[in-house]
Amino acid sequence: MTVTRVLQDHPQVKPETRHKVLEACDQLNYRCNLLASALRRGKSLAIGVVVPVLDVPIFGRLVNGIEERTAELGYNIVVIQEERAISEAEKRKKLEFLLQRQCDGLVIDAQLPPNLTNLLLNQRVPTVIVEFPAGPFSRVATDDEAGTREAMNYLIGLGHKKIAHLAGSPGTGHGDVRRQTYMDVLRENNIEVREELIVETNYKLESGHRVMRELLAKTRDFTAVFAAGDHVALGAMLAIHEYGMKIPDDISIVGYSGDTLTEYSIPPLTTIYQPFEEMGKTAVDLLMSQFQSETDEPIIRLMPTRLIERQSCAKIN
Repeated sequence: MTVTRVLQDHPQVKPETRHKVLEACDQLNYRCNLLASALRRGKSLAIGVVVPVLDVPIFGRLVNGIEERTAELGYNIVVIQEERAISEAEKRKKLEFLLQRQCDGLVIDAQLPPNLTNLLLNQRVPTVIVEFPAGPFSRVATDDEAGTREAMNYLIGLGHKKIAHLAGSPGTGHGDVRRQTYMDVLRENNIEVREELIVETNYKLESGHRVMRELLAKTRDFTAVFAAGDHVALGAMLAIHEYGMKIPDDISIVGYSGDTLTEYSIPPLTTIYQPFEEMGKTAVDLLMSQFQSETDEPIIRLMPTRLIERQSCAKIN
C-alpha cells in the first residue's frame, strides 16, 4: 500500500519514505503497470486528446490548457495527431489506440465521421468535441458569429466596402459560420456580396499564400481581407508583398485565432483572439461532469472572442 501511494504521488507519505521507495524502484527498474491498475480500479486517470496537428500554435495552446487542467485533477493525457492519418481506416485505428489504452474519456478537435461517432456512442465513451460540429456529444467552441461580426464591423468602420474573404473549409462548422456571418454583415450594411471575392482555403499557410496570389491575378478590386484563420492571413500577407502592394496602405487584413506569431508579422496582424487555453480547460471540466453524471445530455459552451488591434488595417476615404 505504501509503494502504491508513493507511485500515485499521494500527499500523505513522509518524504524519507517516498525517497526510499523511489530509490528501490530505480534499483529494481520497476514501473507500475498502468493498464493493470486501470482494470483494478475501473479508471486509468488518462484522457485521450485528438488534435489535427501539433505544429500549429492554436492546437498547442489547446493541449496546454487540457494538460494544465488534467494535472490539477490528477489525470494524464495521451495525444494523437488526426491529420497524420490519411485514410478513414487509419483515423479509426488511432482512435482505437486511445480506447485500447483504457482512456477514461476523449477530447477531440476534429470532425468525426458517422462510423467513429457510432463507435464512441456504442462503447459509451465520454467525449467532448472542440470547435467542430458535435452531434450527440458535448461541445466547446468560440462564438464565431460574434467574432466574425466584430472583425467585419471593424473593417467597415474603417470605410472598407470591398472586402474579400479567405474562407475556411466547408463543412467544418466554424468555417461555415464565419463565411455565412461575413455575408450577413455585408448585407446588413447594404454592401454587395461578391462571390468572386470569397475563396476557399484549408486554414494552412501555403493555402492562404496560393489563393491570395490567384485572387490578385484575377482582380485587385478590393481594399480589405477577412481571413478565417491566422495562418491563412499570414500566407496571404506574403502574397500581397510579392505583388508589390503594401499592408495596410493598399490592403487591410484581419486574421482569426490570435496566434502569438501574428505579433511578429510585418506589419503585426490585427486578429480575432480565440481563448484556446480556456477552451481546453473547459473541455476537461465538461468531461469530468460526464464522469459524475448519469445522463448523456450534451452541453454546449461558447467562449467569447475579442479583437486584437495591431497595424495591418487602415482607414480609407
